[in-house]
Amino acid sequence: MNRIGNVQGYVTARGVVTTDVDVTPAVFPSTLPGLKLWTRADLGITLTSQKVTKWADQSGAGNDLNALVAAAPLFVASSPNMQGGSSLRWSGIEQMATAAGFTNNQPCTIIVVAKYSSLAGNLGIIDNPTIRQIGYVAAAGPNWAMDAGVTLTSAAAADEDLHTFVFVFDGATSFLYIDSAQPPVLAGDAGAHAGTGGFLLGTQSTAHFIGEISEVVICDGVLSPSLISQFCFYVAQGRPQYIPPSMLAMEGNSIVAGYAASPLTDGFADATGRSFPSAQFNNAGLAGQTTPQMTIAAPIDTDPFYAAVRPQNVVMALEVTNDYNSGSTAAQCIAHLATWVAARKAAGWNKVGIYTVLPSYVFADVPGGLADLATINAAIRAKTPGNDICSDIAAQPIMGNVANINDPRYYVGRLHPTNLGHQLITPISVASVATALPLLA
Repeated sequence: MNRIGNVQGYVTARGVVTTDVDVTPAVFPSTLPGLKLWTRADLGITLTSQKVTKWADQSGAGNDLNALVAAAPLFVASSPNMQGGSSLRWSGIEQMATAAGFTNNQPCTIIVVAKYSSLAGNLGIIDNPTIRQIGYVAAAGPNWAMDAGVTLTSAAAADEDLHTFVFVFDGATSFLYIDSAQPPVLAGDAGAHAGTGGFLLGTQSTAHFIGEISEVVICDGVLSPSLISQFCFYVAQGRPQYIPPSMLAMEGNSIVAGYAASPLTDGFADATGRSFPSAQFNNAGLAGQTTPQMTIAAPIDTDPFYAAVRPQNVVMALEVTNDYNSGSTAAQCIAHLATWVAARKAAGWNKVGIYTVLPSYVFADVPGGLADLATINAAIRAKTPGNDICSDIAAQPIMGNVANINDPRYYVGRLHPTNLGHQLITPISVASVATALPLLA
């Protein structure tokens, strides 16, 4: 079974990077040691009139950032300042905050991907309001500055370029790195204050940030120069489309494992590479429905692994080819999908997605089958079964061509994509979910 990702584990919009491929090291925030807060502008966004009122923590620690509607930053879906990616825009009045009980003891590392559009005043990026850890622009220069009881000001002038700011608060050995682990822009005693009373983003007391922020990471401990360099490389790559493993669970003949034609024998897996034993599956579905992944009693609904995170997760269904092959009509397939979606929502899944169906032998070799395929896929694209997300793999030229059914990358056992086929499907799926999540939050 191939796992999604390199040693750190990641999926790019260009394809799946696996452990047997030599790639330049990069690290996703979800794999950083001591991670206690991670927000990224294309994930977990709650909007009110295009203003970001909640920025959900992707670390699993539940340290969401919240804003008053009157002081909420603007959501920018595609910003030229962020390599075309999403961002939150501050105009000098906005701020976001964690709950009051958030603590950030030294040593700790705070990373912010941001671009100033004004350097006038002591404009802060980060702040803890009670006992402070601050990152900001010192007005006198203007120069970069940080403070946790002792002010450190850089000799280098501040600028309005896009930067990855890495603040390491560690008593007398604190550092500020910008875009690289070497050399530090600041080094020395920034004070030993612990950050308590809630973490603030986009402010330094009353001097609010003006510019754009696209990512925030807070970790306990001091990140190594190697990890800082890998994170900066991840940003420089344009931060490829990514869904944290806890965000995306796959059902189907699976998106990661179970490539053979006998899923009940081989088992299934989710996007983390975690397998489900075949014993958890059965064919006790609806009339005319034998596909294991389409049964109403899904193991991911009861598996304790997902209990804590199900309200924030997305679950996806892969195919209905077995269902159709077993004699269901197109209308029955659509109805079965609707029942499956309703059952997933009743089980507490935050969002439910469905893949369009690839043109396998089942449809291509049956009279009228391609017309039925078109009917089923049109319903999935229109979200008729009640799905929140459609991952349209059938519309992808490389996947959706009937002639591809003879290519060993695509089908095994006349029904299901092979290992290489899944490597084509996975980035399409990840991109579909990443695009849909900010709109659905």
